[in-house]
Amino acid sequence: MGWMGNLGGWLDERTGWRTSWRAWLDHPVVGGAPWAAAMGIGVAACFGVLVVTGLTLMTAYAPSPQSAWASVFYLQYVLPRGWIVRGLHAWAAQGLLLLAALHVAHGALVASYRKPREVAWWSTLAVLGLVLGGLITGGLLPWDQRGWWARVVEGNIAGLAPVVGGWLQAMLAGGPELGALGLTRAYAVHVAVVPMLLGLLLLARRGIVQRHGWTDGGSPSPRRDGLVREVLVAVAVVFVLFAVTGATHGASIEGPADPTSDYPARPEWYLMPLYELRHFFHVPAAEFLGTSLVPAAAVAYLALLPWIENGKRPRAIVVVLPVAVVFGGLFALGWAAWSKDAHDATFARQRANVDRVTVAAIHLAYDGVPGAGALAMVREDPELHGRDLFDAHCASCHVLGDLGDPKKATATKLDGWGTPEWITAMIHD
Repeated sequence: MGWMGNLGGWLDERTGWRTSWRAWLDHPVVGGAPWAAAMGIGVAACFGVLVVTGLTLMTAYAPSPQSAWASVFYLQYVLPRGWIVRGLHAWAAQGLLLLAALHVAHGALVASYRKPREVAWWSTLAVLGLVLGGLITGGLLPWDQRGWWARVVEGNIAGLAPVVGGWLQAMLAGGPELGALGLTRAYAVHVAVVPMLLGLLLLARRGIVQRHGWTDGGSPSPRRDGLVREVLVAVAVVFVLFAVTGATHGASIEGPADPTSDYPARPEWYLMPLYELRHFFHVPAAEFLGTSLVPAAAVAYLALLPWIENGKRPRAIVVVLPVAVVFGGLFALGWAAWSKDAHDATFARQRANVDRVTVAAIHLAYDGVPGAGALAMVREDPELHGRDLFDAHCASCHVLGDLGDPKKATATKLDGWGTPEWITAMIHD
């Protein structure tokens, strides 16, 4: 017996950890629905990656409008392997959302909501809601254009709710405009409230599932029988997260948030179906139907499945078809919104300008972000400021390089201004 065995025996004599470990491995749990079990382990693995990487990111992140973008830039481009940690965190969050959504859809199809698993089913729905909350609050933390404007759009959607809409929108923003207090609230919810509730919920759900199984028909067996499978699934999930992070070089970041810019505001991809659904309600007062009542009805239907399926009507009608409509509708609406943007020339031009400012901001940040913040750094850059002035005061009539619209120009092109060739062309025109 080596020193490890001696140390283990010493600890066991004082703590009894070997007895507790063997009792845990031999404890009988109910199996069934291996795909559901795999997705459950995948959710737990993503949550574990989020906790580890989130704690690491907290050591370098500074939650204020003046320092948030600069600290994320430091993580992404300066800190050695910081982009790996940030990329793992971002992709684990999105993987967690996809797995949680698949878990809900699969659970509905295999009847995971039937007695006595109602509480486990409701906890699965709650996990999906908490993951959405974590993504929404976490998306603001980089304080870049995409994160800031997406939260503005999402706040406007929340503001459409009657009675509490205005209050909820003000609470999210922290004032009349999304600012420092909104960022502080989002940071607190993201790093404290959501992880704590999500961790407790996952533990409670796991205990219920091990008592009753994922579906009917499972038989008790020692926990050790499924431990290897669970470890393999978790390792596979982590491997995929590393692969995606390496392929995408982490998570992207746009230029610093600028409330005065002409940014093509959109919500994050997971809320694009709601954004597209708004367009079906042409009266502003009716937008509440698309952004609140329709999603609330879908959630209520899923929560009430234990009573909706009562055996009096075919399951294909009361369960399978509605689930297909809910999740198929989400996919169709998201695809429609993406397709519209992909074929919108104005949107493409605005996105090109966003990309240009992003590249310039990153280049400037390598020389250091001033204490006034990244937005001040961008606004004080002569080249970017000059382009903004041209867009505001000259582009309606003139064209200069890629600035202005040649089809709408009514005055002389300014390329080569002041040269003999330009003067000759101007006289000729």
